[in-house]
Amino acid sequence: ILEPTGVGSFEAFVVQGFEFEWGYQYELEIETTITPIPDYHKPAVNHRLLKLTSKEQITGTAPFLLKVGNPQELIKQLAAERFRVFDSKDFTCLSASDCNLLPELIEQGMSVQLEFYYADDKAEPLQLSKIKCFSTSEYFNVDCKD
Repeated sequence: ILEPTGVGSFEAFVVQGFEFEWGYQYELEIETTITPIPDYHKPAVNHRLLKLTSKEQITGTAPFLLKVGNPQELIKQLAAERFRVFDSKDFTCLSASDCNLLPELIEQGMSVQLEFYYADDKAEPLQLSKIKCFSTSEYFNVDCKD
């Protein structure tokens, strides 16, 4: 799931019982359960779908932001200028410098905020327009505010 974290900005998490499809904007009712884990600084957070309120196809060419807190697991490089996010959607870079920088950031374990455009044909890869921000996971939400 992509959770709004500001205008046109999203952060990803998994919702049990929900099947995400690229190219749509969703409104969901979810139940969130937080379970403390002894001797660990963060609790376990689980999300479960209660109701799909709306599903609308994205139209136009407005950019959207995607925050990826653990890119080593969530972004895979497929070729020199082609990547896959969440094991489900490929993307290419509009800037060669971003295609060169992204693997370095992933290797360093940096959290990243990426700005994308959909191609005219939604079946085509997303287009990474820029790496908007990056930081360590500890300071990411402070350093990469919208």
